Amino acid sequence: MEDKYLPLGTVVALYDKPLPLVITGYKCTSLDSNKKYDYSGCIYPFGVAGSKGTVVFNHSEIAKILHEGYKTENSIKYNNILINEINNFKVEDFYIETIHRENTTTGNE
Repeated sequence: MEDKYLPLGTVVALYDKPLPLVITGYKCTSLDSNKKYDYSGCIYPFGVAGSKGTVVFNHSEIAKILHEGYKTENSIKYNNILINEINNFKVEDFYIETIHRENTTTGNE
């Protein structure tokens, strides 16, 4: 494994695969073989299409990064957790400020 995980939303080309994939998750286990993989993803630009829409793969299968996904302070923090394989982390450490919807009453109700 590389020293980092690629951000969610990264589009990659895999060796010997005809279509690119969008990374949608990390550290996945195949239901068929119980084998562990670095990433899960879906085919770009189609997304998840039915129950067969998720693909699992390892970093070593990535031939080329076509587009790198969105990175934030939280994604960098989580990347470090993934690299160090720390299993005891708190979701609360990743909370952001809640954005509240403004009351948009139009008077036509």
